[in-house]
Amino acid sequence: MVIAGAAALGVMALALSRRVDANEFSLHNFYLNRLVRCYLGASHAQRRPHRFTGFDRGDDIPLASLRALHPVEDAFRAVVPYTGPYHLVNAALNLTAGERLAWQERNADSFLFSPHYSGYHCDPYQDTANQASDGDVSPDAYRPTEKFGTSGAQSGWRRKFGNLTLGTAVSVSGAAASPNMGYNSSPAVAFLMSVFNLRLGWWCGNPRHEESYQHSSPDYAGLQLVKELLGQSDSKSDFVNLSDGGHFENMAVYELIRRRCSYIIACDGEQDGDLHFGGLGNLVRKCRVDFGVEIRVMLDELIPVETTRRSRFHCLVGDIIYPDGFQGRLLYLKSSVSGDEPADILEYRYRCEQFPHESTADQFFDESQFESYRRLGLHIGRTTLDIICDEPMPTPGGNLDRLFNRLQARWRPARAFGASV
Repeated sequence: MVIAGAAALGVMALALSRRVDANEFSLHNFYLNRLVRCYLGASHAQRRPHRFTGFDRGDDIPLASLRALHPVEDAFRAVVPYTGPYHLVNAALNLTAGERLAWQERNADSFLFSPHYSGYHCDPYQDTANQASDGDVSPDAYRPTEKFGTSGAQSGWRRKFGNLTLGTAVSVSGAAASPNMGYNSSPAVAFLMSVFNLRLGWWCGNPRHEESYQHSSPDYAGLQLVKELLGQSDSKSDFVNLSDGGHFENMAVYELIRRRCSYIIACDGEQDGDLHFGGLGNLVRKCRVDFGVEIRVMLDELIPVETTRRSRFHCLVGDIIYPDGFQGRLLYLKSSVSGDEPADILEYRYRCEQFPHESTADQFFDESQFESYRRLGLHIGRTTLDIICDEPMPTPGGNLDRLFNRLQARWRPARAFGASV
């Protein structure tokens, strides 16, 4: 009877794993729908929402369509060239069962979604034996975005641009609550979160596999759920587990350094009440180890004065020194209070000592709280960039260098030595 019962449960588990989608049977889609409705849907002028759910399939945007000068349909269905920013959406590829001893602290790698290609940089030290024995494994881990997760019947814009949307990429990039969380991973936490199905992460086809990268989710969810339960996700299997990009690098600058950008603006809004600059330190460390790039930022003016608990600046300008001697610049903005804010922000700071670094576990902001954070962000942006508002718009190879020279002259600390990263 015991054997028969175990066999019956095994058959049931196998049947359910075939019928239950690992991504849909989680909080991922709920999180995705809320983000799309809140941000993309709010700017969709010609919405036709469903009467029951309030969602509109036209709220989301195919990621592959967001290419420079690529013709897309606007809110009024008129074909116009896309002239917006080029999106690089960062996620973390969880490697909690990785074999590289040097990466046992990281437990993750950088995974990128972009309008042209999506995937991750394949480490030449990984899976060398597997590559030699398995012809289905590719040394290239980037795939065309319009072909990523396109298995099944296609219709409408999906036939041209594929299934991967901007909303999906953003929801994966913000999937902070997940059993596998990169350098934050814990076997006990992974087990409990999997049991209670607290999973915002996403399972997708491994770009290194010729067939599976075209699948939007695993055909049999059982194996992936067991891996998530035990914290055993890796980069060898047909499907990989993705979560919040902050589980690898929280500043979203790592991939810009990989692309040797000359000028980078980084907004650090992480919870950092003691101003330990953990996100910046993690970025500097990883860029030095992985790319041989030195990032030098003096932090004196951001460290609060002990008596007033206020910083002198909201931002700093640092140097990016690439291995060949080429030098770029980093404008680093930090959530901080310096005393020059509007009266309502200062009043809220007196009322809430943790502001602007309250716990991210608080997901239910009231009006005063939301407005204080919104207005502080606007104030920091205006204070930082007002000195260049009279400059003409930068053009490729034009006056961008002059703009950063002015920012550096205003925001680089005057002292030669001090706390730095």
